[in-house]
Amino acid sequence: MPSGGLVVDLSGLTFCDSRGVGVLVLLLRQSREQQSTLVLSGIPPHLERTLTITGLRTAFQIEASAEEAIQVIQAAPHPPAEPDPA
Repeated sequence: MPSGGLVVDLSGLTFCDSRGVGVLVLLLRQSREQQSTLVLSGIPPHLERTLTITGLRTAFQIEASAEEAIQVIQAAPHPPAEPDPA
């Protein structure tokens, strides 16, 4: 069943290695499988560089702030809920 979305605010992130990037990729994969929206916000420059170098920058939707990311999630079209089987 499709769900709304997830905002990951990374504005306080001071370090991110390959494991951290792997977790972001896993979240992206899961959000796509669940037909939901994943938005990253507050990306620090070091992570921006890492995502660009690895070619992952374009895979993620990124907003400057968590507030902007929440607006993106709220504006995303949501399919109608499936009726409960009776």
